[in-house]
Amino acid sequence: MKKTRTSINEKWMDKNGILWIKPIEGSFVDLVSLKEDDAINPELTGGKKVLALYDGRANFTITPEARAFVRSGILNKSRIATAVVTDKSFMRILVNFIN
Repeated sequence: MKKTRTSINEKWMDKNGILWIKPIEGSFVDLVSLKEDDAINPELTGGKKVLALYDGRANFTITPEARAFVRSGILNKSRIATAVVTDKSFMRILVNFIN
């Protein structure tokens, strides 16, 4: 299993074909870093739509522009569905807002 690290996330595909995404503690997610991070997904997934597991327990900051980019449906191009694991209220609110 090869892990890829961007400025905001660590990502890898597991043996079941699930894309794991783990944010880097304290990262700053702006539109540029989010687009750079999103650009590596086709390489990891082989260009296929996949199931994703997002570990939302790390603390990070996301700009309104980056949040709007996520809400635009960009994730739908590379994912069948995304499960989010979190223990933080703000992450639950953010996920509900994006949905």
